Amino acid sequence: MSFWYLERGQPDSLAVVQELPRLNLTYAELAQHISEFRQLLEMNKITTKKCLGFVLCRNFIPSLVAYLAGLQSGDAVLLLNDTIEQSLLDHLIDLYKPDWLFTHSDRFLSAIDYSIKHKQYNWGVFFLNGENNYSIHPETAVLLSTSGTTGSPKMVRLSYENITSNAVSIAQYLGITAIERPITTLPLSYSYGLSVVNSHLLVGATILLTESSIVSREFWDFFQDQAATSLAGVPYLYQMLYRLNLGKMTLPSLKTLTQAGGRLNQQLTQHFAQLSHDKNWRFFVMYGQTEATARISYVPSEKLIDKIGSIGQPIPGGKLSLHNETHELIYEGPNVMLGYAENRLDLAKGNELVGRLHTGDLAICDAEGYFYLTGRIKRFVKLFGNRVNLDEVEQKLESVLKDTVAVTGFDDLMQIYTLHESHSELVANTLMDFYNLHPTSFRLTVIDGIPYTPSGKKDYSALMQAK
Repeated sequence: MSFWYLERGQPDSLAVVQELPRLNLTYAELAQHISEFRQLLEMNKITTKKCLGFVLCRNFIPSLVAYLAGLQSGDAVLLLNDTIEQSLLDHLIDLYKPDWLFTHSDRFLSAIDYSIKHKQYNWGVFFLNGENNYSIHPETAVLLSTSGTTGSPKMVRLSYENITSNAVSIAQYLGITAIERPITTLPLSYSYGLSVVNSHLLVGATILLTESSIVSREFWDFFQDQAATSLAGVPYLYQMLYRLNLGKMTLPSLKTLTQAGGRLNQQLTQHFAQLSHDKNWRFFVMYGQTEATARISYVPSEKLIDKIGSIGQPIPGGKLSLHNETHELIYEGPNVMLGYAENRLDLAKGNELVGRLHTGDLAICDAEGYFYLTGRIKRFVKLFGNRVNLDEVEQKLESVLKDTVAVTGFDDLMQIYTLHESHSELVANTLMDFYNLHPTSFRLTVIDGIPYTPSGKKDYSALMQAK
C-alpha cells in the first residue's frame, strides 16, 4: 500500500486542486507528472547509488510531485520549507551534501546555476554532486527536521514502512475515504502537514493545496468553492479559528477537525468539542512526534467531551506504556523512526530504535486506558506547532550575547531571562534569524541575577515561580 504510487486513486478522479495559480490534476495526470520527474532524476544523476534530494516545499503541485517522484525513484528525500534562510540552507547543504535540490523560489533559482528549469511552473532542479562515496541505508525514505523549523541540523530518519504504516493508521482511525477533500493549513515540510497528504493519497482522496492564510478571504473562498471536508491545525490555528468565530461561518461541506502539534488548552478544547457536537462535525485531538512519523495517539471524537485534556489511546498498530520508575511515556509501533541524523554520514545508519520510542513526556493513564501528559523529562516547548529545544536556544543565545541567559517556557510562549536591557534587539533578531520564531512566540525579561540550585545548575523552577 505505497501511497506514493497512487494505487488507490481512480485515474479520472481529482487528485489535487491548487488554488494559485489554479490547476486541477486527476490521479492519471498526477501520475504522469511524477513519472516525468522521476525520469528527469534518473537521467541526470551520475551515480547509480541511492541519492539524497532536498525538496524546498511550498503548498504547490510541483513540490508534491518532487516529493513523490523522489520516493518512487528510491532516493531519500529531505523536506524543507521554501522560506528557509539562505545561510541555513547553505549550512544544511554542507552537512548533508545532497545529490539534487528542488525549489520554487526565485531567489534560489537566480542564485544557483540550475541544471533544469521548468518555465511553465517556475521550478528548478539542481544536481549538486558527482560520483560520491556516501552510502544511504536502503530503508531510509524521508528526512524531517526534529523541531519543525530549520534552526537545528538534526533530522529524523523515516523509513518506507514508517510513512506507510502511519498513513494506514491515520486513514483507519479517521475513517478517511476517497470522497474526502482536505485543505492544506500546514506546510508539506512539517510532519503533521505531510501526514495529512500521505493518508489522503493512500485512499484516493482529493487534496486542496493553498498557501493562503486562514485569516484571509481567499482561504475561505477556496474552502467553500472546493467544498473542503476537513481542517487540520496546531493550537495556534485553533486560537485563530476561535477569534474568527468558526461556528458562525456557513461551511456545509466541513465534516472533520483534527488538532495536534502541541497541547490545546482545555477551554479551547471544550469550545471546539461542543461546537463540533452542535454542528455534527467530528473533532479529533491527537498527540504525536516527528520521531513517530507524526501520530502516536488520538481521542475518538465521540469521547472527547468526557476526556478533555487527554491525548487519548494509541493509534491502530501502536502501543503505549509508562516506565515503571519515571512514568515516562513509551510508544511502540511500526511508525517509530530509524533514528536521528546530523550529517550525510549518519544516513548510512540502520534501524537504531527497533520500533520503541522514549517520548520524553511524563504521563498517567486512567482506568479506561486514556493517557494524560503531566510534564516533560527534556526541555522542549512547542511554539505554534514547532518543537523547540530550550537548551539549544539557550546555548545559541549565550554564544551570541557572550553572557549568561536562561530560557524556559510553556507551549506557545518561550521566556528568555537576561541581565541587560541592551540584549533585547539581539535576542529578538537571533530567534527570528536562526529559528524562524515569530516575535509573539517569545518574551524577554530583564532580571538582576539568574538563580542557581545548590548543585550549581540554573534553577528554572525558581524562574517560573517568580513570574
